[in-house]
Amino acid sequence: MTSGIHLAQDLAQRPAGPPTATDANLVQSGDALAAFYRTNQSVLDSIMRTKDGDDLIGIYELTAPNNFRVLPVLEAFAVRMHAYAANYIQRLGTQTGNATLTSEGRALERNPGANLSSLSPAREEIMWNKVQQAVSGGYLIVGMGDAHRQSLAPRLNAAGIPHEEVEASLGRQQTAVSSNWTP
Repeated sequence: MTSGIHLAQDLAQRPAGPPTATDANLVQSGDALAAFYRTNQSVLDSIMRTKDGDDLIGIYELTAPNNFRVLPVLEAFAVRMHAYAANYIQRLGTQTGNATLTSEGRALERNPGANLSSLSPAREEIMWNKVQQAVSGGYLIVGMGDAHRQSLAPRLNAAGIPHEEVEASLGRQQTAVSSNWTP
């Protein structure tokens, strides 16, 4: 949630200019998100600061102190954030020539009730692009959650990209170092 508020805060600080035809939906949804943020800045900033200060605090603890009056603001924010994210994913797909991202962005646009699992295909496609960029850029390590690594395993294997679960990798490394250690 707070990453979305941080994003809206950034968008509110950028100068608005006329969008190109290609960027019209993205810019318009970004402008709507920024305008909503500006109108509700005190509520959103308060929630953001509180949540940023405590990773374990939940929505109940964030909203109960004000008798849940901020819930409609959060719900309206989520609608605008969803529209911006769907347009962003579509535009990213167009920019990178990735038909899967473009398609996933369109699917999210039509699914206002999307949840985290609805976002996973787009997130994994973005991760796959980042892995490919890292490989071509000579990077040694790319990090992601293990569920995403497992989902991407067929692609990683087909591309000959080694991948491991972190604890298993660290255990293997510790064993290798210990077996070669001479006191």
